[in-house]
Parts: sequence; structure tokens; C-alpha cells
Amino acid sequence: MSEHIPSSCMHILKQPLAQMILGCVFCALLTSSKSILLPVLAITLLLAAGRQSVNYMFTKYIQTCLEKDLNHIQQSYLDPPLACFWVAESQGRVVGTVACLPAEKDQNFLQLKRMSVKKTHRGQG
Repeated sequence: MSEHIPSSCMHILKQPLAQMILGCVFCALLTSSKSILLPVLAITLLLAAGRQSVNYMFTKYIQTCLEKDLNHIQQSYLDPPLACFWVAESQGRVVGTVACLPAEKDQNFLQLKRMSVKKTHRGQG
């Protein structure tokens, strides 16, 4: 999951609002300080703080998922009726998992709750 942090940061930086905020901060500091060093340092610190914030949010989400159901796979996905948990193997090694629960609105359908595939095995069908 943490492999998505760099691409998420880049996605945020490509948003017009983020670019406008960074540009306004840079221009405001440049005009008030009459020095290029202060705005460059401020933008660098803002980018570092933003990266740490995204990292914190991803880490918190992973911890929440672990506490909620992934540390209790038996109770979450194997004990309930119609629930499913599959493990994908390649050459005797676990390369992926899938967890499904019955849909809340219609018990005839399964709802995908968790899916994880090892990065080296993605796109192989």
C-alpha cells in the first residue's frame, strides 16, 4: 500500500488548487522578503510537510485495516456464511489475497473488501 505514496503526492501536486497555493505562497514571500532564498526554503518545507502528511494518512489507513479485519481473518472472512477469502500462490509462495463479504443490500452478491497482489506478479492474469 505504501508504494502508492509517491504517485499520490504527484497527483496532489498536479491539481490546480495545490499549484495555485504554492505559487501564491512563493510570490507573497518573494515580494515581502526581497530574497529568493526564503520562498524556496518555504516551498521546500511545505512540500516535505505535505509528503509526510500523505505518508501519515496511508500509514494510519493500513493500521486501521489491520486492526479492523486483517488481523482477524478467521472471524472476518472465514466464519461468516457466504464470506470468502482466497490466497493466490505462485511456485509455493503467496503472491496475492482476495477477501469478499456478502453485499449489504442483496445477499446474493459478494462485495470485494480486500485485494492485494504482489507488485512483481501484477498484470500476469
